[in-house]
This record gives sequence, structure tokens and C-alpha cells, in this order.
Amino acid sequence: ASAINEYLRSTTENIVVLCSADLVPSETAIEELVTPFSDVEVGITCARPVPVNDPTTFMGFAAHMLWNLHHEINLMSFKAGEMIAFRRIFQRIPYDTVVDEASIEPVIRAQGYKVRYVPSAIVFNKGPDTVRDFMEQRRRIYSGHLAVRRVLGYTVSTMNSWRALRIVLRSLDWRPKPFLWTWGVAGLEAYCRFLGRRDYKNRRDHRIWEIASTTKEVKLKQSA
Repeated sequence: ASAINEYLRSTTENIVVLCSADLVPSETAIEELVTPFSDVEVGITCARPVPVNDPTTFMGFAAHMLWNLHHEINLMSFKAGEMIAFRRIFQRIPYDTVVDEASIEPVIRAQGYKVRYVPSAIVFNKGPDTVRDFMEQRRRIYSGHLAVRRVLGYTVSTMNSWRALRIVLRSLDWRPKPFLWTWGVAGLEAYCRFLGRRDYKNRRDHRIWEIASTTKEVKLKQSA
């Protein structure tokens, strides 16, 4: 949050693109992300994150499952994440937030601007390769979303567990391995949310977090 606030104080651009350092945007992603701003009513746009993890492993399956879920939710109800573009209509976000995009989203919405999901703007990321990294990441994010709800009075769309469950059930693969893995990921996510809620209640500071090192190498497959 501190780096974003510093940039917002110094930039003179009207449209700002925010992208995590461990992402690889596709060639046209940024162009597609900013195109909707030709409509003066649009205030924020969001790209579609696609994990590069191997889906034949459990942790790779988890990454694809969660980001596919994020995509499906975004098609119904906007949820900023990973790479966004927005109009510079504010000076700062809460200094102690650990979920920058989720803190920007309600500020833009509160000004009456439209939100726009741009699924064709692909950005590649890498999900955790270990359960430990997965848990650290997911509990931190959930704790951050609870803080956004308290400070800004805004609940991000992915906080709706029942909506997520309906989407999972609708696309459930009944083959033995993906069926078991789906509920394994769901159980792990539920436990991480429990830990995140506990962290929030105990006021655990996630602003400086332990780096999930297995998420930092995004290697794209080379086309023939």
C-alpha cells in the first residue's frame, strides 16, 4: 500500500495500471485493459489471471480451480485482482491494507463509476506449489478482505461462500481424482478462511508477510 500511495502522489496520469511484480501480462493485456476507459463512465477494469501451474498435480489443480472460480464470479459480479486499471480519482488507499486491489475497488464504486471485467486481457501468474505457501497466501488475503469490510464497509464478491459453492457444484467433475481434489481444495480453503478470520480477530499484522517463494517463477510454455 505504501508504494501505491507514493506513486499516486507523484503521477500525473489519469489512468493507472496496477500489476503485481510476479505476473506476466500477455502481449495485448494492458491495451485491452485500458480500452474500456474510452467510456467516461468506466472507473476500474480488471484482467483475467491464468495460472501456469501443472493442473495434473494437486497444488496445480488448486490454482486452476480457484482462478477459474474467480473468473466465473467476475462474469457475474466484479472482483478486482492481480492486474487492474483505474482512474486516478483518489490520493491514497488505507496504509495498512494487504489487499490493494480490493481496497481500490470500493473507492471507485463509491464515486458512481462503472466497473468492467476484461477476460480477454490475460495475465499469467503462478499459484503456490506447497500447502504451506497456499495457506499463508489464502489466510492473509481473507484477513485482508475482512479488514476492507470493516474499514471501507465493502464486501468483495468472492467473500460469498454460497455463491462460490454453487459455481463449484455446477461445474463439478465427477471422475474420482478431480472429484476428490475439488473437495480437498474446498476444505483447505475453508480452513484458510478460518485461520484468516482468527488472524483478523487477533490483529495479526500481515503488511509484511512471509514470501510464498513457490509463486515467484512464472514460466510460460514456448509455442512451437
